[in-house]
Amino acid sequence: MERIREVINKRIQEKKKNEFTDLAPIDDIENGAEYLKALHWAIKKEKVKNIALAGPYGAGKSSIIDTYLKKHRITRRKALRVSMATFVENKTDKNGNPKKISLEQDEIELGILKQLFYKVNYKKIPQSRYRKLHKINWKRVWGYLVLIFFVFGIVEFIFFPDTFQMIIKKIEVAGGKFGLKGMVSNSIFLAFCVGILAIIARTYRLVLFRFKVNEVKLPAETVLKNSETAAETVFNKNMDEIVYFFEETKYRIVFFEDLDRLEDPSIFIHLRELNILLNNYDGIKGRIVFVYAIRDDIFTDTDRTKFFEFIIPVIPIINSTNSGEIFLQKLEESEKKGIVHEISQEFILDVSPYVEDMRILQNIYNEFIVYKETIRTDQELKLSDETMMALIIFKNLYPREFAELQMERGVVKQAFEDKQRYISEQCMQWRNEIDELTQKLEKYHDDCLEQVKELKTAMLGAMVDWQGIPYSIKKNYWDKYSVSKIMEDSFELLQLAELKDVEIEYYTWNSYQSVKSVNNFQEVFKRYYERIKNFQFVQEKGVCSIKGEIEDLKKNIHELSGWSLKKLIEKFGVHNVLSEKVVENKLLVFMLRRGYIDEKYANYINYFKGTSITKEDMNYILAVKNMEKLPYNYNLTKVGMVIQRLQPYEFEQKSIFNFILLEYLLSEENDDKKRMILINQLSDRTVESWEFIDEFIEQTQYKARLIQLLALCWPDMWNDIVQNISITYERKIFYLQLLIDNVDTKRLFELNDNNNMSGFIEENPDILQQLSSIQDQKVISLIEILGIIFTNVSIENVSEEVLRYVFENQYYELNDTMIRRIVEFENDTMLSGLDTRNYTTIISLGYEPLIKYIQENLKQYVKGIILTPNNTKEDVKQVMDLLERMLENDPEETKICLELVNHEEICVDDISECCGKFDSDFDKDVKILWDELLDKEKVSLKWENIKCYWDRYKITQELLQYIETNSEQLACLKNQCLKKEFAEEFITSAIDDSAFEKLLPQLELEFDIPIETVEKQKVEILIKKKYIPFDIKKYDEIKEVYPDLCPDFILYNQAEYMEVMEKIPMGETLLETLLLSSVLDSSNAEVLLNVFGENYMTTHIAQYLLQIDVKISISVFNTAWTYLLTDEIKNKLMLKYCSILNAPDFEECFSELSKIYPKFGDRSKRHNAEMANTNENKKLADRLKEVGYITSYTEQEKDDFDPVKGTGGKKNIISCWIKMVKM
Repeated sequence: MERIREVINKRIQEKKKNEFTDLAPIDDIENGAEYLKALHWAIKKEKVKNIALAGPYGAGKSSIIDTYLKKHRITRRKALRVSMATFVENKTDKNGNPKKISLEQDEIELGILKQLFYKVNYKKIPQSRYRKLHKINWKRVWGYLVLIFFVFGIVEFIFFPDTFQMIIKKIEVAGGKFGLKGMVSNSIFLAFCVGILAIIARTYRLVLFRFKVNEVKLPAETVLKNSETAAETVFNKNMDEIVYFFEETKYRIVFFEDLDRLEDPSIFIHLRELNILLNNYDGIKGRIVFVYAIRDDIFTDTDRTKFFEFIIPVIPIINSTNSGEIFLQKLEESEKKGIVHEISQEFILDVSPYVEDMRILQNIYNEFIVYKETIRTDQELKLSDETMMALIIFKNLYPREFAELQMERGVVKQAFEDKQRYISEQCMQWRNEIDELTQKLEKYHDDCLEQVKELKTAMLGAMVDWQGIPYSIKKNYWDKYSVSKIMEDSFELLQLAELKDVEIEYYTWNSYQSVKSVNNFQEVFKRYYERIKNFQFVQEKGVCSIKGEIEDLKKNIHELSGWSLKKLIEKFGVHNVLSEKVVENKLLVFMLRRGYIDEKYANYINYFKGTSITKEDMNYILAVKNMEKLPYNYNLTKVGMVIQRLQPYEFEQKSIFNFILLEYLLSEENDDKKRMILINQLSDRTVESWEFIDEFIEQTQYKARLIQLLALCWPDMWNDIVQNISITYERKIFYLQLLIDNVDTKRLFELNDNNNMSGFIEENPDILQQLSSIQDQKVISLIEILGIIFTNVSIENVSEEVLRYVFENQYYELNDTMIRRIVEFENDTMLSGLDTRNYTTIISLGYEPLIKYIQENLKQYVKGIILTPNNTKEDVKQVMDLLERMLENDPEETKICLELVNHEEICVDDISECCGKFDSDFDKDVKILWDELLDKEKVSLKWENIKCYWDRYKITQELLQYIETNSEQLACLKNQCLKKEFAEEFITSAIDDSAFEKLLPQLELEFDIPIETVEKQKVEILIKKKYIPFDIKKYDEIKEVYPDLCPDFILYNQAEYMEVMEKIPMGETLLETLLLSSVLDSSNAEVLLNVFGENYMTTHIAQYLLQIDVKISISVFNTAWTYLLTDEIKNKLMLKYCSILNAPDFEECFSELSKIYPKFGDRSKRHNAEMANTNENKKLADRLKEVGYITSYTEQEKDDFDPVKGTGGKKNIISCWIKMVKM
């Protein structure tokens, strides 16, 4: 039971996984309810006898009929189906259209009759003249014979009993001889008779079959005649048979299918006539209905409605717009069964518009399954389901073209031959263009070199003012440059850039040797050098452009040979690539354009069987032997056999060049001799060999082995590559990568002839990026063995291991660019600091290999990087570090140190930090640096730095200059470090007086310096600043050395002087100087006037009394009065000091001032005297009244007449009454 269950389950699973679909109409259509309803209504309608199911081929008309008959069993018993169709021959007419198999009308009608009469059992139409073979059952015949036997027995028993009894006795007698009883004997006889009858029945069936023909026999009188001789149709001749058929049978509905394919409208006329006859015959019970499944356009509009009583339009189940949905539905059903086909929805939607018929679609899917299982699965090939489906679609839509394809001919084969033809033609065109461009490049290069030489000649001629032909340029007695050397293409003109004053040896136009000293060499050189560099720049741009075009063309050739037909069509267009015959097949063009049918089509339609060489292989062998060149990409199939049939010497010919052959040689270990012969030929440095290598290397899977063999056999390989002006930089990189990746370093060193490889690597900044795909250790080994020194290198996407090796082992030039790369590598956030504080940034980075490299090459680093214009923000500490290291390493480099100090925007906080640790051996150099720091004010302004400098170098002119310049700021700083010694030296120094005065408060000292050691101006300042204590001894010392400073000494020490003024001699000049000084206190002035004024009065002192406000004695007043020269001044003195005067004093004064005060001096009588009404005169009047000089006064307004102007006015006066004094 278990075994049975397993078998049943296995069959169920196989059924579930079955993807095949039959092409027969289905009997359960979807969305067909309305069709069935309309058809049923029409069939039931009494008046409707001709019904049309009208729709295009593949619309599902037959499926509607099947579904209808399935759902209506009663109708099915009364229905007949007749199908007639013709098909296309595998031939075309003279217009190229496919020919159809044509049928005569009689053949059609005969075919219909056969389908009618072969439908029913011959027993149902026994009177029919049609005969057909039918199966005879021998058992039935045997049954009939047994029945007859028994009937005869019974008749004999009834009507001939004697005879019956006699037969029974004879049977029993015969049995008795064998010892059998009567009953047994009768039974055996009966069984024997039945057996004999069975043998007779079997014999009858065999004999009858031998005399039957396997076809329908028509009566003699109804034999079909040729249409040329018979006037009646088959229907007319056999009308009685047809009528009899419908009269005897129950069939009342006939479905005609595919009659429209016959394209013979007359058959429809005959059928309609037949329908009318049948329906009009009274002997036939019921209505005869003909249902036609035809296409819509079989009749015109009026004919359709007249011919058919009812027309049912059938909408196609599938067309070009929805066939994709059916495809996808079938794929989904397969997926549900666990079968997945790698066919995308995009592919289905792309190809489905070409499939418009349901049967074709189903057959495509069926054949796809068969092909896939047979070719892909059975052979275990990795084939594309989409490509296979595309080929099956093409097979179903163009079966004849597909059959030709399997025979390696036809339109598909032509398409791929067109591809090879187009590639050959296009590559030939591009090669011709490459040849033209290469020739132009070489000519352009030669022309440019010639023009550079002309510019050099012009430069040399200009240097000697065109007085002759130079032959050498002398730098000095030993060094000189020959003109022949300068004129070489490889000479670097920058070697002349450092020359200044040179001598040029030349031949005059008279052929005499002469020498000319050129002082403006650089002026002339730079002018022509710029022209040469500009010209070379333009040349390089032009060369690069042409190289780019050549490389693009080579790249196109490389790529084109490997392009698929799809890509060729996309790039160049269908009409350019394919021949007209191929273009006419729209489906094929579509499949090729989309790539659904490609170069591997043969794998999808045939079994692969390995036999001998192909026809193409033999053509190649013959071409080699005849030294005829074929395309490099000529297709070979049995490469091993081809190589066996070629002799070693033939591998020395250019005609041997073939991509597939070389690929095979590289892949195999055998045939080493032939391989090396071919490699040696490829290394012969010819253009053709290089073209082959350059194209082949893009395609081969064995690049490593090829490059190894070439490097071994071709010593100048890299030289030829790098010097080939037609090879672009990118292509050179490609070959360099191959060499480094696959050739050992020893061989690479040998290939680096004339340093061409190392030079190429060094001069291209992106080289490490280009080599990033190579193993790090190989790159490192190359750098080491070639001794590469990078001047610029890009680090993005470069291996960290490689970069660390370069940076840590100093395989680079110490320049700004490389330093940036290192900082970028270690910490790119610090890059911004390199522009303005390079060394500081590097120290902060802390990358020891770089720091060490810099410190070992300080001079180069400082001159080349630190002293650049923008690098001015270095930290003080790092600048000091650089200065110390440079002085320590090379004390003669003081000049660079000074440049560094001047260049950096620094301020040293402690001047001792700048090389202060050095001993006295470095004093000279350190002083130069310190002086520069002071001069450029790049040291913090504080007394500690001044003291530090003074401690080491005492007071120098540079220090004094620094102090003078910053005296104002220093005066504001507190001095806690400078003591007496510095102060004494400072006071006696030649410092500017202004600075000296400002800075004195900062000096801490008790003045005991001899006055004669100090400049007069400084003594004056010291006096003003009270640095010299006042005493009689100092006064006398100053009076002896600088006597004119004595007044200042007194004035700035007034209190001390006032205490001892009696001990110090006074003089008119001294007193005058003291009193006239603004520094003198008014109280001290009053004392000095009252003490020394009477004895040492001067005119200036007297006049000065008018300006100061001090109290003086009457004696001083009187003395001063005598020194005043004018009445006006005396009047001012009297008015100022009127408060100390009495009546007698006024009288003396008025007597001298009679012009100002008329009548006031006369006291002999009481009288009135007038004076102007002013504030001073009011004060005077009050004093006069107070001392009894006048008795009273009044203020009055009086008429006034100006005799000059002749006008009058009013004036204010004080009218005083002078008191009379008796004498």
